Amino acid sequence: MSTSDIEGGQLFQLYARYVGEPESKKDVWGYWLFLIGAVVSFVGVALFLTLAEGPVGANFLFRGLSLTLAAAGLPLGLLGIVLLLPLKRFSAWLTILGALVALGAVVFFAYAYPEHWPPINDNAVNYRNQIIATYSGGIGLMVLIAVLVPIITGEKSLFLSPEYEREDEHPPVVVGESIRGGMFSVYRDGKDWTWRLIDQEAIAGSVDSYVSKLETEESVDRIKTKVKEAGLLEIKHAAFRLYEAAEDSWKWVLMSEAGSIVAESDEEYGSRDDAAESVNDLKEFGPDAEIIDIEGDGAFQIHEEGGEYRWRLVDEDRNVVAEGPHGIKTYGDAAEGTEIAKGLAEDARTLAVETLGVELFEKDGSWHWRLVDADDQELATSESGYTEQRVAEEQVYDLLEDVANAPLLDAEDPSFEITPAEDGWEWRLVDEDGDVYARSAATANAPGPAENTATTVRDNARDAEVVSIQNADFEYYPTDDGWRWRLVTEDREVLATSVETFDSSEAAAETVDKAQAQAQEAELREFEGAAFKLYEVGDEWRWRLIDEDGNVMADSGEEHDSRDSAAASMMTIKEQAPDADVLEVEAAAFELFHDEDENWNWRLIDEGGETTARGPEMLPSEQAAREAMDRVADAADGDARKMGEAVYQVYAVDDDWTWQFVLPDGSVVAEGEDVYGTRDEAVSTIESVVREVAASASIDTIEELALQLTASGDRHSWRIIEPGRNVVASSSRAYGNRDDAIAEVETVRDHAADATVFELQAATFQLRGADDGWTWRLIDDERETIMQSPGSYETSEDAEAAIEEVRDVIRTADILDYDEAAFELVEREDHWTWRLIDEEGNSLASSENDYSNREDAKEALESVRRELHDASILEIDIAAFELQEADGLWRWRLIDENGNAIAQSLRTFDSRREARESMEMLKEHAPQAMTTVAE
Repeated sequence: MSTSDIEGGQLFQLYARYVGEPESKKDVWGYWLFLIGAVVSFVGVALFLTLAEGPVGANFLFRGLSLTLAAAGLPLGLLGIVLLLPLKRFSAWLTILGALVALGAVVFFAYAYPEHWPPINDNAVNYRNQIIATYSGGIGLMVLIAVLVPIITGEKSLFLSPEYEREDEHPPVVVGESIRGGMFSVYRDGKDWTWRLIDQEAIAGSVDSYVSKLETEESVDRIKTKVKEAGLLEIKHAAFRLYEAAEDSWKWVLMSEAGSIVAESDEEYGSRDDAAESVNDLKEFGPDAEIIDIEGDGAFQIHEEGGEYRWRLVDEDRNVVAEGPHGIKTYGDAAEGTEIAKGLAEDARTLAVETLGVELFEKDGSWHWRLVDADDQELATSESGYTEQRVAEEQVYDLLEDVANAPLLDAEDPSFEITPAEDGWEWRLVDEDGDVYARSAATANAPGPAENTATTVRDNARDAEVVSIQNADFEYYPTDDGWRWRLVTEDREVLATSVETFDSSEAAAETVDKAQAQAQEAELREFEGAAFKLYEVGDEWRWRLIDEDGNVMADSGEEHDSRDSAAASMMTIKEQAPDADVLEVEAAAFELFHDEDENWNWRLIDEGGETTARGPEMLPSEQAAREAMDRVADAADGDARKMGEAVYQVYAVDDDWTWQFVLPDGSVVAEGEDVYGTRDEAVSTIESVVREVAASASIDTIEELALQLTASGDRHSWRIIEPGRNVVASSSRAYGNRDDAIAEVETVRDHAADATVFELQAATFQLRGADDGWTWRLIDDERETIMQSPGSYETSEDAEAAIEEVRDVIRTADILDYDEAAFELVEREDHWTWRLIDEEGNSLASSENDYSNREDAKEALESVRRELHDASILEIDIAAFELQEADGLWRWRLIDENGNAIAQSLRTFDSRREARESMEMLKEHAPQAMTTVAE
């Protein structure tokens, strides 16, 4: 507890509220020491009971701590009890000494336990007896002072102070109920008793009131000292009194020749010299300073600062509501600036851009737009213009809606960009330089399928094999239920397909080899009607009857051991089809056939009569089927390739080369963007660029617009692009940090839907938000700041309210024109006052009194102006009495060295002489006057 906590502090207030009015500081100290001691002892005992039985190490720690707390609480509590007794100062100090001795023993115990405390450690030095003796001695001294000595000696005056003698009833003059009164005093005169009637008159009273009796008694003691040293501050004529209001803070008051204070400084000065300089300035400029008056709701002030002129708009209470944006070289230009602001403010609209705004503006005969933030800083501008403002505005609203949902792309990363096409959706593969390397081979009906195709290309791009086809190649490939094969040309035209599905790639490859050999040797076998086929399968013979379309009408149904046996079986059936030819199959052959709609195709029949290959589709004529068959026969010597995964297929286009990405099922999903002079160049591009670009590319869908990050060296910026990569708008600034560019893009995207679209008029009040609040400025159509707010506001609503106030004030505002300083009359809620302001509008001095009307205030001001020139300067170093006259009556007051009134006469006097006599009476009797407490 500090002294400040006791003297009027928190502890004193708590004591006074919950205990009672303290007789002295010892009461408060005693109470809180007793309470602290009790709490500390209780904590020590509780700690001992709960924690002192733990493990050995912890046991010593908690036991030592608990014993220390319990032992420390006893002397503290006992000291508190003793201080509550009415002890003499000597006995109080002896008690404190005993407490210090006991607490010293506690500290010694905390050091010695457990190492030097038997029986815990019998080998160490034993301090137990010394500690107990010291502790007991301190406690004993305290108990001796408080209890034993008064009981043993029967002399309470030895250690105890005499009590106040109090009466329950007090004369009215003592308790402030009367100014005059009387009191009978009965006393011994030698051997006899006598009495006298004492005339009592209340001479002086305190200026302030106090929260406690103790504080009031201390104030009385202070008054006694001040009255003794105080002299009379004679005021023959008006004078300035300088005083130190606080440490390193000086002020002044102007006193009339009657002694009353008529004015005071509104500023505090760091030194006496500064205060004196202020007084000298007032004496110099005050007598001739004009009286100005704000006739309307406000006025313009123009002042010089740093060799430039600045202006501001003030309301009728001299509160600054607006100011010019910067200093101006001449007074005339500053005055012209106020007229411009006044002319523009009335019709100016209010524009609030909380986060983002879009400004429409005309340039070179077309309309453009720019994106701005809450500070009116340009973020981006449109790349192209529009013929009409309406069109530009419509485009901006559409753009803001699309930007809110636009993806964020990074130009430094490759990407599959999914974009809309005329008949669906397509994609393109773009590298970090914006170069397109591939496009989707077909359009999709929705973004999802296009994304799936791009994903397939990306997933297979790194490992796909690079192949080429000279004429036609056999490819065997997996299906959902096995393996099949096909014969395809360079441009992916399928010439032949397998008829059946195989269990493994090996079986498919074996069939490819067989079909390839058969197709090269097979000849066309033709017949016009039905025919019997006699063929060998392994070591067995079979037959079948087929019609002219190749459809099987009958077969042997069983195997025969010899050709003759199969022929004999066949001849039994031939009697029913006498016109059917008899064909003996000894090698593979091509056959042409057609369906009932006269659509034709071909097939390859092996020596066993099984169909091993056929054309992929029915053709419109026999000739077309024959030509297709001939192409297969010519291409049958092509390579055979297992196609278990996707491949890059390079192929020739006229004299150039390009590539396409083919899936195992034969579908082409991507096509190269460029053509190359040689096959090797195409393959090299795939190996060195396309693989890595495709494998590392992101997949981004651009429906309407996209936000794209760009970089140039270590500078980062962004732009808005269309699906076709046309740039709609570009950022107006570059960032040294990529994250800052991303943060700005995210802000644009997050707030685009709520952006304010506007066109600057001749004048606009523009609201601007920041971390420390809202500000506003008045700008013209060239964005030049005409006027601005003098500070910031907590909310946008507060800023808008301030703008409306400016509109009201500026409408009738004129320029207040004065030089160094001027007086002004100010109307408050229920009274008038005056003050002196400097050229910046700062209040230098103000009237001490309030006036009921403007005329009284002006009359009082004129009186002050007359007294300024001859007013002297007084400095108060010690307390002094002042005589004051008001309305023909006199009174006195006592002021301290800081200029604060600490006592005053309780009544007024008809003359200066009577007031002075009362003051002299106080000065004579107060220093020795006794103090009585009336409760």
